[in-house]
Amino acid sequence: MFIVGSLVEKKNGVADYVLNLSKTLEKLGHQVAIISINDTKHVTNNIKNIIHESHPKVRISNNLPLKNKLNIINQIAEQFNPDWISLQFVSFAYQKKGLPLNLIYLLNGIKQYKLHIMFHELWIDYKSSISFKNKILGKLQEVCIKAILYKLKPQLITTNINTYLSKLQKNKAQLLPLFGNIKALKNEHTFTLKNEINVVFFGSFSPNQHEFLIQLNWIKEYSKTKMLPVKFNVIGNNGIHKEAAFSAIKNVLGQYALNCIGEKDENEISYIFLNADIGVSRANYEYFGKSGSTLAMLEHGLPVLLRGEQPTILKLEASQNNFAKQMIFTSSPTNIKLEKGEIKNNQIWVTSRLITLFNNNSLS
Repeated sequence: MFIVGSLVEKKNGVADYVLNLSKTLEKLGHQVAIISINDTKHVTNNIKNIIHESHPKVRISNNLPLKNKLNIINQIAEQFNPDWISLQFVSFAYQKKGLPLNLIYLLNGIKQYKLHIMFHELWIDYKSSISFKNKILGKLQEVCIKAILYKLKPQLITTNINTYLSKLQKNKAQLLPLFGNIKALKNEHTFTLKNEINVVFFGSFSPNQHEFLIQLNWIKEYSKTKMLPVKFNVIGNNGIHKEAAFSAIKNVLGQYALNCIGEKDENEISYIFLNADIGVSRANYEYFGKSGSTLAMLEHGLPVLLRGEQPTILKLEASQNNFAKQMIFTSSPTNIKLEKGEIKNNQIWVTSRLITLFNNNSLS
């Protein structure tokens, strides 16, 4: 039984991840229930008609009192009788200030079930932050997360990148990499004469304009070596920083470089990925493993330009071993020959690893 903050599809990376993971688990013969306990859109407080389904999906309003939420969670757990409850953790998904101590109350009531916590994010890195507010909030989030772990004592703790794993070493956390949030179509390449360089960006833009400009200038120099113009394709609703990013794209690459595609379904996005030349990620090497859109581009075989310079050693997980040759950095030479990688789908691999971790911890 998965517990998430929200189940708004296509706008929430954790919701998309859990829905895709659930589909794969069901294909492998497992039963899955999902409860969102802090939802804001299209929610229902009346669960009478759905808790009797074999695979319930229940969305609970963020406005519902904690006691009512606890009663609903208990009722669904009693009906579904899960072997494991899997809390998908992002601080701000459960409490608007990112301090979800309410989870202790909500999950203490179902301690008879085995608990797994998947940390998609940890606390704000207050040691590196220049903002006093973030320093305080980050430290409070760290205290909050440690309190949750101490009180709930989960039988299994996982996270998606090594940076977070090192911070959870004392809790015996294990690595569970993500998979891409867009599954690749098959045989959907188009073969046309190259008259431009097709660049693709998928998701929300970061407020970090400086590093995005460095990426754009790398693309500009690369296009000069190929003597081809750039078509910069942008997919999605792109977030609150999109106008600044659009201006930067036009200023660096030319007024006609920007192609705003907007929101598309999964198959259309896959088709665009398969026929692009380069992907651009807002993540750097340290954090690319928590970005479903970056992993989707890599799984489609796309060379992907990450933020920042290339690290001395590329340390990748088993499911990501083939990605090394597809990773480009702003320190990479702009006259390199970009080659597409093998099209992959890591969803089965990741799901099977989760099942193995559950089985290994079933007797603990």
